[in-house]
Amino acid sequence: NTTERLISENSFDRNRNTFSINPYYEFKTDLHKLVADFNYVNFTNDNTDNVFAAEGNTVPITNQRYLQDGKFTIKTYKIDYSRMFSDDLKLSFGSKYSMVNTDSDLKSFIQNSTTNDFDFQANNSNRFLIDETIFAIYSKLNASFGKWSFSGGLRFEDSNTEGVSTNANDSRTRKISKLFPSASISRKISENLGANLVYSYRIRRPSYNSLNSFVQYYDPLTSEVGNPNLKPSFTNNYQFNLTFDGQPFFTI
Repeated sequence: NTTERLISENSFDRNRNTFSINPYYEFKTDLHKLVADFNYVNFTNDNTDNVFAAEGNTVPITNQRYLQDGKFTIKTYKIDYSRMFSDDLKLSFGSKYSMVNTDSDLKSFIQNSTTNDFDFQANNSNRFLIDETIFAIYSKLNASFGKWSFSGGLRFEDSNTEGVSTNANDSRTRKISKLFPSASISRKISENLGANLVYSYRIRRPSYNSLNSFVQYYDPLTSEVGNPNLKPSFTNNYQFNLTFDGQPFFTI
């Protein structure tokens, strides 16, 4: 009988910096409310990942090193207005525009057994760039009459996303132009009890981190890598609630 052991160790050297600024303006009266704001986020992430053979290892492996530098810039412009016509009727609408740029640079190295230097591996390296713009306009109406209350909204989104892999000389594009409606109707059953029915159509995008080409190594044979082909998910959500003092305690 023979026994072989694969024993390795990882070391990480991370340096992260985040800068954000969020100036805004608000105007408010009893009947009107206007809010305009700008949000800027700049995030940098420098990461060195080493995967080395550890003491007790009996399997020949090559020491590896990965430099993974990331830069993310997000700019968001938003304006919202609401008008209170009465205690039972309120109308809101607004618009939002976002610009996202990400730069993920992966450099792969293996240790040279002769010189002990780390040699660059072009085939296992990649720089992935994402440019995305999202424009949305939306409106919402809230109304109540007696024991009944209603809330309905409509959101239109137009987004354009492009991902470019410089190593593979390949690009992916994604365009979304859709309407996203939502509605809710509620009724008071007693002073404390109530019921409401809710519908919404939603979008959930994959995170930028899951789209880029960064690799997370757990050992020389196990790793995770992003997938630039991931697509957003769209969900029709139906919900029925029984509420007590406005808080749901039974939901379908």
